[in-house]
Amino acid sequence: MSKYAIKDASPGDFFELCDWFSARWAAEFPAFSLMTCKWRPEDLIPGLSDIDARVICDEIGPQDWVRLDDLAYRTHLEIARARPEWARKLEHTPGVCSTKSETLDPALFQPEMRDWDFYGGDRQFYNRMKTFVDNRPWDALDEYYFLAKRFVPWCTPYNREIDPPINIPTNILPKYALHSRLMHYFVPCVKAALAVINRNAVAGKRESLYRWAQMYPTEPVLPEAIQILDVHYEVPWLEDENEWYALEERLWQFIQKITPEVLRAVTIVDLGHDLSMENLRRKLKEYPGEPMMTLYNGVRFSRIRKGRWLFYLNPPDFFDARQLYYWEISWLNSTFTLPIFDSYAQLKWGEKGLPIAEILHRMNPHLVDERDKKIVKQVFAAAAGKPTVAEARARMEQATEVYSDYYLLLERMLADVRQMVAV
Repeated sequence: MSKYAIKDASPGDFFELCDWFSARWAAEFPAFSLMTCKWRPEDLIPGLSDIDARVICDEIGPQDWVRLDDLAYRTHLEIARARPEWARKLEHTPGVCSTKSETLDPALFQPEMRDWDFYGGDRQFYNRMKTFVDNRPWDALDEYYFLAKRFVPWCTPYNREIDPPINIPTNILPKYALHSRLMHYFVPCVKAALAVINRNAVAGKRESLYRWAQMYPTEPVLPEAIQILDVHYEVPWLEDENEWYALEERLWQFIQKITPEVLRAVTIVDLGHDLSMENLRRKLKEYPGEPMMTLYNGVRFSRIRKGRWLFYLNPPDFFDARQLYYWEISWLNSTFTLPIFDSYAQLKWGEKGLPIAEILHRMNPHLVDERDKKIVKQVFAAAAGKPTVAEARARMEQATEVYSDYYLLLERMLADVRQMVAV
């Protein structure tokens, strides 16, 4: 057995984990219907991949989501204590939560749904959702998502500081170094590039590599990347950092090679004669984006967010949550605070860039009272700036105290603009 072998890990663990969640949730929360996850099973590497679960329930309301939030925390803690070897897979609780009607609502479509695969529950509804997604024509919403959220952030040399190993056994840290370079950097970038060029998204990470290998049959880095994945990162030079860095450079060279194709395929902004990444980044900053997607995204990720934070604040002894505090506060800042309120203001009044105090002042009193305003102030204070990892835990505690009520306000805001659009 290799010294890099990952003990007690197999591809089936991902399904076992989802089955455990599904069984517990179905027993205590009958409205639970379906668990999907980002990426196909072949894209999840035992011992190295976490699992990005997305939950779909029957038609329920905000208070029901609050109850599921508590159940999510208790279930996650239960599984982590029972299966400590799954610490990496259990990096976070399930993220997105939607009702069936939301999932099939064209006005709430999220391009990330093109990456979802079946991991348990109502197969019939999954097939219905898959048909809905597959039949939806590619449009500006898709292009903006895959360009601004997936291609542009990764169209850069690999950042060695951005993806620290968390809850990874020491003996497989060299494998994680390759996993990070391939599956967290290179493949997401080229997968998004393929989507923009073809105006159609493939669901799998590996599938995107295979497609590029067909398009560039003489490009050596593509079969190299596929082979590294096929042997589960068991390459002869696994502990040679110079080889890691040389691989980085080969990956970056290929990204640079295909970038002109992506730039020529851009339609949502006018690049004119300046087909450069600098110009694309500049134009995307001016692009109005999709405020409904931003608002709904903040709501659906907030539905069981508090449970995630409770797990991080009260983890099993073996679970390292320090870096996760920092990342969650960064998410709070970038996703769950001003962007949501700014999107609400755009949808409600057609105005962008209003201060939060002005937005709260304009909001109807039936949506936000004085207590709500204090809660918003507390959450915004927890999200502000760039705290150290040590400070981030205290910020998380601060946000956790009031996040259920803050989330309920976000639901009211979403309902308000949805009603306005319907009228």
